[in-house]
Amino acid sequence: MTESSIFDISIIKKLKVDLEEKNFGMQWHIIANYIIDMAFGEEWFDLYCDHLSPRLAPFSQDISTKQGVAEYHLNVVRLAHMLFLLRHEEGYIEFISSLKTRDFAPVFFELHAASLLFQNGYRINFVSPTGIKGKDYDLTIEVDSDRIAVEVKSRRSGPINNAKKLSNALQEARKQLPTDMPGIIAIAIDSEYEGVASAKHAEDEVESALVSFLKSTQRVNRVLVFWHRFEGEPVYSKTMVKEWVSTRSRHPIGRDWLIQHISTIPTPTAIQQGFPSFMSIA
Repeated sequence: MTESSIFDISIIKKLKVDLEEKNFGMQWHIIANYIIDMAFGEEWFDLYCDHLSPRLAPFSQDISTKQGVAEYHLNVVRLAHMLFLLRHEEGYIEFISSLKTRDFAPVFFELHAASLLFQNGYRINFVSPTGIKGKDYDLTIEVDSDRIAVEVKSRRSGPINNAKKLSNALQEARKQLPTDMPGIIAIAIDSEYEGVASAKHAEDEVESALVSFLKSTQRVNRVLVFWHRFEGEPVYSKTMVKEWVSTRSRHPIGRDWLIQHISTIPTPTAIQQGFPSFMSIA
C-alpha cells in the first residue's frame, strides 16, 4: 500500500478551496472526516466517528454537553491530523493496515504519543506486535542516533486522585520494555475541564506515583504523562505534557528533556501553527 492510495492530496486541496468560506472548525471537521474515511473506510468511520450513531471510544463523548461536543470534535480532527502528520514514518503502512482489527482506544493514544515525539523532532518507527514481553513495545524513536523503545499506555478511567491509580499501568508498561536499550513510557490520562472539579487530576499524586516508580526500576529512562485540558469560552484545548527523568536508568539518554517547553518550539509558518497538519497543504 502506498501513501497515494491512502491520501489523495489533490482532493484535500480541493476541499480546502471549496470550504474556505466556512469557519475553521467546520473546515477541519469535514476534511478530517474525509482523511479518516480514506484511511479506514466508511464502515469503520460510521462505527467510531459518525456523530449520528452510537460511537466507540475515544469518540463516545456525550455530545449533548458543551465539554463532550468539544472533545468529540477535537478527537476526530486530531486523529486525521495524526494520520496525516505521521504518514512518512517507518512502519506506518503496516501499522495502519492492522488498525481495523484492533481495539482503537489505546491505538489513538499510541498515535498521540507518536505525534508528540515527532513534533519534538524525533523520527518514529511503528513496531509490529510480537506478544513477547520485553520486545512488545509500541514505538521506537531516534535520539542523537540512539534507538529508544517507547511503550504507550492509557489510564483513562477517571481523574488521578491518588498515587495507586497509576501503579498498575506503569508496572505493565515496564514489562513491555527491553533491558538492552533505553526505554520510556508515555501514559495518557483523562481530560480535564475548566470548572469541573471532579475531572481535575491531583498533580501532586501523579508526581508521587512517578517518583516512586522511577526509584524502583533501572529499565525505564523516563515517563511522559499527557492529557487534554479544556478551558475558555468558546472552549479550546491544550495538550498538557509532563516529563519525569530517572537518575537510576542503566541506559541514560544524552538529553535533559525529550519534550521541549512550548516557548522553545519553532512556530511553523503553516496555518494554525501546524495544527491540524493537513491544513498546511499549499
